[in-house]
Amino acid sequence: MTTTASDLLVVGLDLATGKEVHIDDAPLSVWHAKSFRRGDATLICHHCYIGDQTPAGTIVPLVVRGRHQGVRRAHFAHPPGMAPAGGHRPETLWHSAGKHLVARWAAALPNIQAVQSEHWLVDGSRRADVMVTFTGGAQLAVELQHQLLPDPDWVARHHAYTDRGIADVWLWHPSIRHDPRIVLREGLPLWKLDVDAARLAIGYGAPHRAGQDWYLAADPGVYDWHHPPCPGDDIAFAFRPLTQFRLDTEGILLPIDVAALLDSERNLRRAEAVPEAARRDPGTSGRQTPATVCLDPPIPAASLAQGRRSTIRIDCY
Repeated sequence: MTTTASDLLVVGLDLATGKEVHIDDAPLSVWHAKSFRRGDATLICHHCYIGDQTPAGTIVPLVVRGRHQGVRRAHFAHPPGMAPAGGHRPETLWHSAGKHLVARWAAALPNIQAVQSEHWLVDGSRRADVMVTFTGGAQLAVELQHQLLPDPDWVARHHAYTDRGIADVWLWHPSIRHDPRIVLREGLPLWKLDVDAARLAIGYGAPHRAGQDWYLAADPGVYDWHHPPCPGDDIAFAFRPLTQFRLDTEGILLPIDVAALLDSERNLRRAEAVPEAARRDPGTSGRQTPATVCLDPPIPAASLAQGRRSTIRIDCY
């Protein structure tokens, strides 16, 4: 049987506990004991049960494919002929598997007190896909979004968290064709989540066009690849394994080497700006430069390899 990307994203429902489960939540021996034919059939398809392309309440016991550390990734699958005719919706599979992936990753990080999926806020106003509670009590909501939302709808969801002192992170599906610029306007980075490969894509802003007064920018780092992007930037994404990222109370932390490289480039641009400012206007030496960042038009995507040099290598998909 050929394994498809959709097969790898099937999430189960454990009838014994009433909880959603993923293949990585327990050793394969546990799932074999609950599987169709080999076990007691208490492991069923969560998507069939909730009514995704099936009548709600449909019970389809699952089988376990693959071996421990085998060539093919272990996963849950429908027995032959028992899956919905058209398969489950890709967005449903991605969202369900993504919640489990993010929850497992977050729970393994330091300074994390609790991780809960489908967590309602105390006042019942919002339900976070994954809520992370840090040791000090601060909370971080992680939302997985397969499609773009109308700007007012996204802003309302964003402020439902921030108005209650909860930071939020939004993970978008890699297939989204138009980047949600409203997220950048609100000061959040752009991330895309590849659930099947357990990878996170970092959104980078393309170098701004260096005008005559580039040295006055509050952050000369924008004249190289920078993170997070500015709202008007051309944007490129580079994937890294999810395990290379960490969390703090403000959101996702870049991998150590990426953060160090961006800091190095930013410091280099600042070092270039100081003598330029002194040369053009000796009276500016030591003064704080005005915040004129983000006023330059973005560089067209076709011209990214030209113009001002950039030493940051972006491996785009």
